[in-house]
Parts: sequence; C-alpha cells; structure tokens
Amino acid sequence: MKNIRFALLALLLTGAASCGIKNHNRAELVPVNAADTRIYGNIGGPALQLANKYEDDKTGKTQERINAIRDKFFPE
Repeated sequence: MKNIRFALLALLLTGAASCGIKNHNRAELVPVNAADTRIYGNIGGPALQLANKYEDDKTGKTQERINAIRDKFFPE
C-alpha cells in the first residue's frame, strides 16, 4: 500500500512539473524564416497568390473556376 501511494505521489509530481505551472517549461518557438516576405507575405496584407493572372481559354470556364477557388480561399 505504501508503494502505491509513493508511486501515485511521484506520478502526480512528475505531471505537475511538466505541465507548465507558473509559466515554467515554455520555449519561445520562432520560425526559421519568420521575416521572409517571399514565404509569408506581408502580415495583414493581401495574399501573394492573388497577383497570379492566368490567360483565358475560349469558353471562359477556366477563369470562372479560378475565381471560384480564389473566392473560397481568399474571401474579401
């Protein structure tokens, strides 16, 4: 019985030490290319993919499909 209590206490202390009590065990994660505007663009600005333009086909269905995809992913 004493061993079970000791094991539960050790488990509780280990869990409490690893969960971030009093803001311990917190690492600041910074992406390698955080300042690269080619990768992330301008934060709060328009998406870089919106600058891509595609030539029309004869039926115009390709442009309609492209615009539908843009509206879905980049709503204004």
